[in-house]
Amino acid sequence: MQIKDSGSALAGAGMIAFGAVFLWAGRDLSMGSLQRMGPGYFPALVAGLSLLLGAVLLAVSLRPGEGVMRIGRRGAVVIGAVAAAILVFGHGIGLFGMVPSAFAATYLVTLSQPEAGRRQRLALSAVSAGVIWGIFLAALGLQAPAFAWPF
Repeated sequence: MQIKDSGSALAGAGMIAFGAVFLWAGRDLSMGSLQRMGPGYFPALVAGLSLLLGAVLLAVSLRPGEGVMRIGRRGAVVIGAVAAAILVFGHGIGLFGMVPSAFAATYLVTLSQPEAGRRQRLALSAVSAGVIWGIFLAALGLQAPAFAWPF
């Protein structure tokens, strides 16, 4: 087997190493259950996802094909929108609360889709924020503010 995309192979190996280190570091932490997660639950989940994605990347890089794929301008816009949404959501929860942060993050991601209209973006953002509120705050009782204005 020959490596067709060395960048993907390196990224996959790095993600596998990252996941393995996280699993090893959290081996003494209690997992708990799905309803009462222990301190080792989330790190193990992230490590497992990292291992899975790393294996997929590594497998794709070994697959015969035409080689490196170019993402182009549209792909860069999508990647930038998703990265911005993650940053806005992560930093916005403490400043504005979970509902406004989820709304803003969803709206940012929809900006990468030029065919979506403003009404569609607003509706999707509102539904997303409502679903996040319903699942995490109302149903699961997550101890995070729904709204927290810094003014």
